Amino acid sequence: MKNTILSIALSVFMLSGYAQSIEVGGLGSLKSTWILNENITNTSSEQDYQPTWGYSAGAFAAVHISKKFGVELDYQYGTHNQGFSASSGPYNFIDTLNNGDSDFSKEYNSTIELTSQDIALLLLLGGEEGGHVELGVQYSSLSAALYSK
Repeated sequence: MKNTILSIALSVFMLSGYAQSIEVGGLGSLKSTWILNENITNTSSEQDYQPTWGYSAGAFAAVHISKKFGVELDYQYGTHNQGFSASSGPYNFIDTLNNGDSDFSKEYNSTIELTSQDIALLLLLGGEEGGHVELGVQYSSLSAALYSK
């Protein structure tokens, strides 16, 4: 009985006064991604980073409790990629990969793909006019790391 009364009181409180608004929407981005690693860049001058692209997609739900305060929950799934290549030459990075095999006609290409999932709980502070600030916590999980050659 107490739970029922509390639920009704909470519902009446939420629906009275300022007309709260609820927003639901999608999030997404396409981005240039780079994974810079000192162990890779110092191995040889013949190895190069390749331009790579990643993306993120997700959804959000926000409840504006007043004109200056709200709560938002975000979920995003994303990828972060990096490509590498090496060209043939006298003594280069390919030789070290092939255990000293000096077949100079080979080229080396590889890709690293990181997949992540992020969940954020944010407080929205600010007005309807002008900017606002989002403060909160985010849980991030690296769900996969793939290397291909």
